[in-house]
Amino acid sequence: MKTLPLLILLGYLGTPLPLQAKDLRIVNANILYCNPVGDKEGYEVYIKRLDRLIAKIDKLKPDVLALQEVASCSFKWGAIWVEPAKIIEQRTGYRYYHWISEGVRGVWEEGLAFFWNPRTVTPKNIDCTHLKATAKGWGGGTIRKSLCGMDLDLTDGSVLRLYNTHLNGALSTVQTGEILERIRNEARSRDSVLLVGDFNFLPSSEGAVRIKDFGFTQLANKHVDYVFGLNLTYNAKIRIVDLKKDKTSDHDGLLIELMPPGKTQSKPRRPSKRRKL
Repeated sequence: MKTLPLLILLGYLGTPLPLQAKDLRIVNANILYCNPVGDKEGYEVYIKRLDRLIAKIDKLKPDVLALQEVASCSFKWGAIWVEPAKIIEQRTGYRYYHWISEGVRGVWEEGLAFFWNPRTVTPKNIDCTHLKATAKGWGGGTIRKSLCGMDLDLTDGSVLRLYNTHLNGALSTVQTGEILERIRNEARSRDSVLLVGDFNFLPSSEGAVRIKDFGFTQLANKHVDYVFGLNLTYNAKIRIVDLKKDKTSDHDGLLIELMPPGKTQSKPRRPSKRRKL
């Protein structure tokens, strides 16, 4: 009886393989929460939006998605409960981690989510936390935002810490301070950091300035969605993912393609001075 090579066997059994020498593709997007209160967005309309999102995931085939406003909702006055994270997993094969930031239990539960292709990446140390600064919301509720992080092993042997967040506009400066403090404490044992999300501020705002003063480079922004990089060992190429035109969301997404050094550069870059955390 012939024996299969170990890596082929592990892949066949569904065990995630180490990331190989290829680009790491990450999509950041605010996918727009469902709004079932008073049926402002009907179940059928929301499902069609979700169908379009899944079609885009299938087309782009990212290794990782960092999503905001991933909300589970009750439609038709409690008759139907929809969990988009589970639907995306079932239809794409991606694994996920969904963290609830705010909402009313059993009606609308919104938060952040990571999705990843288990055949291309094996994330580690996924964790999330609520930010301390909060605001009063509709009906006496609390507007609460969060920060999530995961580690990704790169092919050059380094570890990238990917953070995903969604800030409240009125509290974005204070919440940015909380995020930077956590990054300062956590990122010492990582080689590089990518901070993405819906920051609800302008590029000239105090929050954006504080992030750049910390040492991050603003790699891209579209409206209030940003990509910041710190000590990146890979070259970053970023393009817009059109989500607004067909009303998949009210935000466009950002596709971040991290490429091994020298892959697309005709001349080698001079290494930048490493920022101490």
